Formats: sequence, C-alpha cells, structure tokens
Amino acid sequence: MDAELLRQRRAAEVAFDDPKPLYRFRVAALLAGEPLRCVPGDRVQVGDEEGRVLRVEESFEHPELVSVRFFSDERIERVDPSALKIVAPHRPGVLLGEDELAARLEEELQDAAEPRGLETLAEAARRRVKDAIPLVVPLFEQVETASGDALRRALTQVLRSRPHGEVEVAFRHLEVHPADEDLLELPVLCATATDADHAKEVLDRLEALPPEIAVRVIRRAGKGLIGAGGPAFASAAARERVASLAREHPSREVRIALFVAAAAALVQEEELLAALGSDTPSVRGAALAELTRRGRGDAALAHLAHEADAGNVARVLAEAPGPVPLAQLARLLERAGGEAPELLVPTLLRLAEHSGEEAGELLAPWIRDGRGEGLGAALWCAGLLSAPSVGAEVLARLCDGSLGPAARGLAVEALARLGHEAAAGACDAWGSEFLAQGTWGEELVDSLGLLLGQRVDAGELLGRYLVADPSGPARRARALDAAAALLDAGEVGAASFAKRLCRARPSLARFRALADALG
Repeated sequence: MDAELLRQRRAAEVAFDDPKPLYRFRVAALLAGEPLRCVPGDRVQVGDEEGRVLRVEESFEHPELVSVRFFSDERIERVDPSALKIVAPHRPGVLLGEDELAARLEEELQDAAEPRGLETLAEAARRRVKDAIPLVVPLFEQVETASGDALRRALTQVLRSRPHGEVEVAFRHLEVHPADEDLLELPVLCATATDADHAKEVLDRLEALPPEIAVRVIRRAGKGLIGAGGPAFASAAARERVASLAREHPSREVRIALFVAAAAALVQEEELLAALGSDTPSVRGAALAELTRRGRGDAALAHLAHEADAGNVARVLAEAPGPVPLAQLARLLERAGGEAPELLVPTLLRLAEHSGEEAGELLAPWIRDGRGEGLGAALWCAGLLSAPSVGAEVLARLCDGSLGPAARGLAVEALARLGHEAAAGACDAWGSEFLAQGTWGEELVDSLGLLLGQRVDAGELLGRYLVADPSGPARRARALDAAAALLDAGEVGAASFAKRLCRARPSLARFRALADALG
C-alpha cells in the first residue's frame, strides 16, 4: 500500500463514524487494485452481469456472503465474494447532490428496508427533502413484512421532517385506491399528527375498521400509535385510549396486534408478567421484549425454561443482559439437540460469556458432533472459554478431515486463543489455504499471528475492522483482540471503537477485563 493510500486509510480509521473519508479511501483502494470487503450499495460484477450489493452477511459457516440484486432481471442471489468484482464503491448519501439523492430515493423503493435504502431515507430526512413525501408514503406497505422496526422509523423521520399540513396535501395528491386509503393514511397520520383532533380521528377510524384491515394498519403504524411519531399520540389521553383498545376491542386479533405493536409499552409490569402465560407466541414475545427494555432481563431469562416458541427464546438470548446462568444454557442446549435446533447458535453465543471447565463440558459434544453453522459457533466459543480441556476436542476435530476452510480457520483460532501447543503448527499447515480465501482469510491469518505473538501490526489489523465494521461475532472477537493488544501497548486511539464492540451482546468473558477498563 503506497503512502498516499495509507494516509487516506488512516484518515478513515481515525474518523471511523464519518462516511466521507471512508468513501475516499475505498475509491482510491479500488483504483490501486487493493482488496476490499463489499459493503451494501457497492456496484459489483458477477460473471457477465452487474448488480448492487443489498447486504453482506457474516456467519461462522460463511465468513462473508454477499446478497446481490442483478440489474438485468431484478433477481436476488447470494454470492461468494471470490466470485465478484467491485466495479464502483457505494457512495454515501451525505455526498450526493440534490438530484442524485432524489434519483437514489427512486432507485431504493423496492429495497427500502435494506441498509442502503435506510441510509438514503435517513439522508432525505436530514435534508428535509419535500419531494420525498409521495415516494415514502407507499413504502408503509413494506413495513408489514420488514424485519424489525427500522423501516417504519426511517419513514417516520422523513415525514416528520416536513410540516404536517404539507404531508396532508401531498397525500391528497397521491393516486390511492379507495380500498387502500385507510391502510396508507392512518399510518401517515400516526407518524405526523400534531394535535389531539388528529389522534382522535385516527383512533375513531381504527376502531370502526374491519378487524383484518385494522390489524394491518396497526402493524404499519407500530409505536407511532403511542407517540413515537406524531406528537398528538404522545398525550396521556391518546395513550390511554390505545391501552383501552388493547384490552377491550371486540376483536381478539386487533387486541393482540395492538399489544404486540404498541401497547406493551403502556402496561404495568404485573400485566407483562401475566402476558407471559398467553397462548399466543407473539404476545409472549412482546412481553419479553418489553421486560428486557425496562431492564428486567432477569424476568425474561427466568421465563425461558417455560417458553415453547424458539423464536422468542432466540430473541431474548440476543437482547437480554447477561451472563445467562449455565444451568439455563444447559437446558437450552438439550432443546437444541432435540426439537429446537435453531436455538443452538444463539445459546452457544451466550455460553461464550462464561469461562472454565464447567462451560467446556457443555460445549464438548457440539465440537465432536456439530455440523454447519452450529459447529462453527462451537469452535468459536471454544477459544473464548479459557477451558484448556476443550483444546483436545478442537484438535481432534481439526485433524479428522471433515472441516471446510471456514471451520478449519475457527478451529486453529480456538487453539491459538487457548494457548495450545499445536496452534503454531496448525497455522503453518493451513495458513496458505486461509490466505487463498480472500479478505476474510487474510484477516484471519493476521489475527492468528497476533494471538501467537508474532510480529503483526495490531494497528494495521484493527484498521481493517475500522474501515469494514464487524457485524458477526467472529470478526468482532478478532477486532477486540487487536484493540486489546494496542491498549496493552499504551495506544489509546482504539479505546472508543473497542468500547462500542464491548457493549454489544454477548459480553464475551475473554474481554471482560478490557470492558471494565474502558468503563
């Protein structure tokens, strides 16, 4: 890497939350032929076709897997990064001119819930783009199927950036089928309404709707019904009426939808605890999420032994503060080995919050017999437990010939973290294979060198994570290893980035002393 490119990278590392220097570095790196990790929004070439990166997934089984929407026929495919070439880096919305931003808004309509779509909506809200209103209103339909609440919040920000009256006028000029008017207008009013009359109108109309339409309106409006959008719904009267409808509406489906989408935040803790006994998984899930939000993660975790829905269990494991008691993790691993295999990975992630031989005993069977993503999670967890006995299990699995490159890399990394005597030899034996895998393999080899005490520039290694933020637990742990090495050497520049990584779930036992030192 030449001096000018290195200077631009250092600028991106120092201001890692600022997209402008990062974009300049990525453009320069691409022109210089330097390898880059894909980010959402990159224009890429796969074979003879071009497309746009929608998302980049980091998992144990697939360290880097890129979802691409192809321009030729709008199909979406998941592509290994070795099979694609970046043609043009993603240009952050903050660098776009007004016409370019308007054009990108129209481009992102079908993928509004993806990272680039959300970024574009946030930039439109920041600039208070008036012409965005007729584009974003129809996007409330996507809120019903979007994962999480990010899209609804982004649409609300765009609408709230303009005066309520202006939004009303723009809505009246839209061509809306009469059957869809309530489905579009009521969520918009929830997002923008400013006075009590508007709130009363919305709730009157909602109460009069057929239940199947009311449920869809509620899903689109979400917490806008209790003041997360227009200030009209933040009043005590409006919130009390929403809570009342959630208790007393004649339709059970509407009551459930109101509780799940909004009203759980309004009820007393005793009612939330009672809701954990509901026969409806979504009601239990909303109660668990609200208890966790209120700082009662202990109550949510205590309920897991009785929770039949694996999705609810996984969400609590992802959000509740820890560590989760080992006895509880043991029961969840039993379920993962039987009727709920989808619980294996989230449970193993929380097992990494512990250390010692007892945790190692729980992990050992999954190293011996695991497959796919579950095996990768077990190997990753093994290196973080400070349980030397699992080293023999990892080494046996590494030598049995059944592992692919990703799992093999996790196994060698586990041996290195455990200080196992075979770690250096394993790194020598498979290092060239890892390097052949591309950017993730290069990061892995440098991380192994750091763990083994070789002459690796921890600052340069951390820089890779600063310019390509880790979203998966494997890269997050490697970034923390690099940050810990720098902080041990007195380099305080890594502190803010390391603190952010330490705050994420799970709170890994290996880095607990680092987290405590950073406060």
